[in-house]
Amino acid sequence: MNKKGVELTMQTVVIALLVLLVLGVLIFLLFGGSTTFVKGTTCNPPGHCEDRATPCNEGETSGPWTCSNDRKCCIPVGT
Repeated sequence: MNKKGVELTMQTVVIALLVLLVLGVLIFLLFGGSTTFVKGTTCNPPGHCEDRATPCNEGETSGPWTCSNDRKCCIPVGT
């Protein structure tokens, strides 16, 4: 059996697995998984803090970020 051929195949498999792992992490972060990393951070522009009872402005939604004094962070939709 040709050992160089086997080594080349193993290298190809390892590289392919690493590429798939990196792609999986990127897809996770780009399509919603990143909110778990963002929770607990402060509300930064373009977001702004509002009282919990006050609704966010039109075109905004309550984000996963936190504000002081138990307030909510309103961010533009699509941010």
